[in-house]
Amino acid sequence: MPASTYNYFLFIEAVPVTEPFTSVSGLGSEISVAKETIVDPDTGDTVIESISGRPTFTDIVLTRPVTENDGFWRWHKDIIENKDRRANCSIAARDASNRIVAWWNIEKAWPSKIVVSELKSSTSEVLEETITLSHGGITRVPTNEITG
Repeated sequence: MPASTYNYFLFIEAVPVTEPFTSVSGLGSEISVAKETIVDPDTGDTVIESISGRPTFTDIVLTRPVTENDGFWRWHKDIIENKDRRANCSIAARDASNRIVAWWNIEKAWPSKIVVSELKSSTSEVLEETITLSHGGITRVPTNEITG
């Protein structure tokens, strides 16, 4: 049965984050496919096989209401100033009863992009910031292995 999640939390070494995110996308990876020509040792026939190539990881995009917490902005500034501040982090999806329903570990993440929604005085829309994390790997952790 699918979980009815409503908030996502980011746990990260580099930035203290206490506010939930309202959306997360890009939790994934892809392995390139390479073709290899081999000779079947039994028949001598030439066979083309698909083999796994290098993995690539999609950028993770997180959205949340703007708060007083400027940790992502400071972290992003460090990257701009060529300070290598990649950090491991985790993303937890929690349902309406605050139970963790999914968990992902992210390796060597860093904020490659930060964008604030359009600033308009004539609207009651919530001001949001969108943070894009580039990273070096992602793993889905079974919920029975999560503590806390």
